[in-house]
Amino acid sequence: MNEEQMKASVLLDLEQTGRLEQLRAKVRYEVYQSLAKEKVVAKKELSNREVLTVSIISDWLDKHGFTVTAAQLNSETQMTGNPLPKTVVKSELRIDPSDSRAILDSLIDNHLGALPLQQNKRPSLDPPQHIKCQSQESDMIVFKK
Repeated sequence: MNEEQMKASVLLDLEQTGRLEQLRAKVRYEVYQSLAKEKVVAKKELSNREVLTVSIISDWLDKHGFTVTAAQLNSETQMTGNPLPKTVVKSELRIDPSDSRAILDSLIDNHLGALPLQQNKRPSLDPPQHIKCQSQESDMIVFKK
């Protein structure tokens, strides 16, 4: 196997396993970190709503395996980790504390009426139902559990 064949084989393997995108994201993150160290950026004070929003998004990213993206978000917002404890966020948003899903997933299900608030014990095992939502801007199909 020559060098070109080896490169093609490694690239194909990385693409098929999804690791190539992870590596690209990691490189972007490290480049951003390097650039951020060089320039002094005045820290933007986030409002309570912005802190809550970043916490929810960061939780979703972490829960779904986008750890590099979550780290990038926290870096760009100059927050380290999830700044609000999940118990506080769940309490404020009236989400059952025993719900182990990502907070954003719980909010979406609750909003769509899939599971009533404070009763998120077990997701339904029934196949998804298709609900057609129409608006002036677009037609959209929403999947509801």
